[in-house]
Amino acid sequence: MSWARSRGSIRCGPRASGPPIISVMGPPSRKLVMLRLPQYKREDVVDIPETELADLILRVARRLRRANAIELQGLPVNPHQARALRLVARLEPVRMADLAEHLHVAARSATDVVDSLVAGGWVARSPDPADGRARLLSLTASGERLLSEVLDARTRAADGALAGISPETRTHLAAALEGVLEATEAG
Repeated sequence: MSWARSRGSIRCGPRASGPPIISVMGPPSRKLVMLRLPQYKREDVVDIPETELADLILRVARRLRRANAIELQGLPVNPHQARALRLVARLEPVRMADLAEHLHVAARSATDVVDSLVAGGWVARSPDPADGRARLLSLTASGERLLSEVLDARTRAADGALAGISPETRTHLAAALEGVLEATEAG
């Protein structure tokens, strides 16, 4: 097995011949193609430099975010607002501080996003019965309708970006990414 990077592509596959196991095409095609990730035997494991693997993960994440942003065009929210809307729906009723923590942003940044969602009529603020100073956020009926459109856009983006990946490969990829998340959260 070998690891090679040239002219924006990353390939991982047998040295002599055969189809690549992973192929990521960079410019000019700007397409992500994962051909296959077979069950590896111990001797088949490739030592991919951490920096190359981290760059690959970041590139895929950027492309998924871009696909999501494209699908959100025409809706009255941007990707940050759409993410906040999804989190409010999942956590409601939720305090602003808890939403900011889940968004991984400063409270002031979360306030700006929520202010725009409230102004659009998609999120409502109500008093927190446990703390008179705090406010709880929840979706309005209009917010629930918008959430449905946002989720449809997210599904279209994911389907388009991941359509060429087999269910077996998706399972391996999900397990690997969960491992990365666990490792980064522990560290």
